[in-house]
Amino acid sequence: MEINSTYSGFIKDKGVSLSLINPGSNEFALYFDDAISALELLKIEKAIILGGDVLVDKNDELMYAYQQWGGEYAYLNWYFECNNNDLTQCYLESYNWAKEKLNEIKQISDQFKAICLIVFVVKSS
Repeated sequence: MEINSTYSGFIKDKGVSLSLINPGSNEFALYFDDAISALELLKIEKAIILGGDVLVDKNDELMYAYQQWGGEYAYLNWYFECNNNDLTQCYLESYNWAKEKLNEIKQISDQFKAICLIVFVVKSS
């Protein structure tokens, strides 16, 4: 399903193309504050957030957080699997899980004094 143009426009306007580090990628990473705003847009659009990846901006170079901080932080990249047939419940659960993960990412990035970016993997409900 296609995500609403509001979210699509937002990530194209605010996002950083991952084709910079993954040639041919059509994904966009959002700086943390923009990711919080995007999360709220996804909630309004009732999109199911299937997961997310965490990147770090170090000296204007993007890399996955676990590449910078070590493999023990690979768990920060998350996925969500809905076990409920009610799509309304699924999108709310995925939103809450993503919000929880973003709070955790923020705490860790603050410890490292790092600039984080988030890539959302989404599906319309």
